[in-house]
Amino acid sequence: MLDKFNAVEGVTEYLIPDRWTSGHVAHRLISAYETLRLMPDRIGPSGYGSAWPSVRLEFADLLEESARTYR
Repeated sequence: MLDKFNAVEGVTEYLIPDRWTSGHVAHRLISAYETLRLMPDRIGPSGYGSAWPSVRLEFADLLEESARTYR
């Protein structure tokens, strides 16, 4: 698990070991969390909602509702 320096690009390249070690697992977990952090939106199911369409109210319905409110 050594880093190899690339003089042209100035970055280090991670060398994958022959066997999985605790250091390699930690490196993979960190890179996974960095990838999740860069995702554009939250991850997971959407919030609570309803699949029912919105209800259209007529003027008579609104009048009745307001009359119930003022009683």
